[in-house]
Amino acid sequence: MKRIGVKIRSWFWNTKEAARKFYSWLAVFLGLIFLILTVDKFNFLWIILLFFLIFFLIILSEFKKILIFMFLAGIFLIIYWLMIPKIDNQALNFEAKVVDKVSFGNFVEYKSNKIFIRGQNQEIGTNLWISGVLSRPRNQSDFDLVTYLKSKGSLLVLDNPKVTVLETSKNIFTKIRNFFKTDGRYSKQLIPMIFLAETPPETNDFRKWLVNLGIYQIFVISGFHINLFKKAIFGVSKAFKIKPFIYKPIFFAFLLFQLFLFNFAVSFLRGFIFWSLIEINKLFLNKKLNKIELLSISGIVILSTNPLIFYSIGFVLTFTISFVILIINQISFSKKWHKFIVQFLFINFFSAAFSAFLNSQYNFIAPLNVALFTPFFTLLYTSLFIFIFNPIIIEWICKSFIQTVEYINDFQFLTWNIRPSLSFLLFFCIISLICFLSLEVTITLSRKKFQQSQNLKILK
Repeated sequence: MKRIGVKIRSWFWNTKEAARKFYSWLAVFLGLIFLILTVDKFNFLWIILLFFLIFFLIILSEFKKILIFMFLAGIFLIIYWLMIPKIDNQALNFEAKVVDKVSFGNFVEYKSNKIFIRGQNQEIGTNLWISGVLSRPRNQSDFDLVTYLKSKGSLLVLDNPKVTVLETSKNIFTKIRNFFKTDGRYSKQLIPMIFLAETPPETNDFRKWLVNLGIYQIFVISGFHINLFKKAIFGVSKAFKIKPFIYKPIFFAFLLFQLFLFNFAVSFLRGFIFWSLIEINKLFLNKKLNKIELLSISGIVILSTNPLIFYSIGFVLTFTISFVILIINQISFSKKWHKFIVQFLFINFFSAAFSAFLNSQYNFIAPLNVALFTPFFTLLYTSLFIFIFNPIIIEWICKSFIQTVEYINDFQFLTWNIRPSLSFLLFFCIISLICFLSLEVTITLSRKKFQQSQNLKILK
């Protein structure tokens, strides 16, 4: 019995240490999300999850993290309160500048309120004279406009708008975006998506095909592209024997430029902040924090810009997949290809859950499509970048690719129509985190037992 008690205490201690190492900052990050969810859309489920995370931190004896959470919670609640519009149902005439844009409208700022104007397609920085009636957004179709606008930090829309352009934007990012806009039938579908993180109305069919194939995430600007840029710039720099203190600041400036060009796309923003925190951790903190902690902190930083950004599907998906990859990377495998297979299976496992939730269906051939298109994307991106000044070749490449995607889409025969509930999705993620923790603890204990056996052999 005494031996069993020792084993139980050892298992509990290792579980606690692994949880503190991987999940304490993650608990703070998720706690802030559930706090804002409770305030914005009251539900007992959010309250239960919030108190569960606080109780989890208490079990881990992470009292400093609890104090940090309480401090951040106060800040986030103040930011949320400031976002609540103080004006509603008012007819106004005012001058404003475009601060954000999506495929079906513009956002302008007026008295610290971010206002959505449907049907406008002006570049960021354009000055407008606007008249109309300010009101709260309402859902008038299957598309959840209210939640979407919340994810963009907007709680007001302009009804019956009359817009006059006073001065068009002339900044360098507008000029670059205009350069990438082509008139070709196929290139105007693919080029904005790949190089500008935009999905104009012309891409609707193409986007549906990518979603059905389960490869849309490859073509959305994200940390995947940052890794692509990093390998290219670092590889060239090392080939020419350029010192890290030279090429790393250049890479940082390049990412910052891309961030403005992509209009702070949330997936790319996550990658930018995450990479910056990794470098800060190396230079100033002597790698005190692990990457899972850094990813959680980067999520908190992004939440501080808009506490409702978690309504963005891109935000949820990019952080979920990133956490899966990092947690698996923390686990030691005897062979690299074992880790690759586990990563591939788990990433597609999570993608399947989110794909079914978002699209009400799942394509069982999606993992094969991902394996096929991921390396091909690098070739496509490089080819388009090289021939960007030749519209004829660009149009031919885009036409060939889009028609190929359409052709492959017609052969997807293992599609299951299903839509899991949000509660199921949350339960799925929580159980998965527990499984990851158990796996890490099991491997840690096995490693310790192996080391102890080796020490005994040496003593003998």
